[in-house]
Amino acid sequence: MIVTNDLEYRVTCQKAAGFRRGLAWHAAVAPRRNVSLRQLKVEREGAESLASQLEMQAAEYEQLKTAEKPVVRVRCFEDVAEGLAAARIASGLSRKELAERTGAGLTEEQVKQYEESRYKEASFPHMLSVANALRLEVEMTI
Repeated sequence: MIVTNDLEYRVTCQKAAGFRRGLAWHAAVAPRRNVSLRQLKVEREGAESLASQLEMQAAEYEQLKTAEKPVVRVRCFEDVAEGLAAARIASGLSRKELAERTGAGLTEEQVKQYEESRYKEASFPHMLSVANALRLEVEMTI
């Protein structure tokens, strides 16, 4: 999943910090009664995995927002939706600005719905208008 705006970024960072605080607390307290060491290890590893995933998502968003000339690569057609969202972020456009730039009559709400649904509801002409509005260069390898 990709972080698509500043609010999601802040929430993602807060959640990651919460998991890290939980891990620090978990390491500092004595094992609970009636909980095996194996269960404690599973809990710790699960929280560590979630914290790492959230931190990686936040770092990707930061990189897209701050890169001088970002490159967004997708490996397969199924990843095009995340590529479009990443390209929007990297271009510095809001959803509203992208909708206006498409010239296809899209609204900010439609762009939001497309991104949240991974463009499953978008027609190919709408996806193409988004790609063109973002001035994407497409390179294909077969």
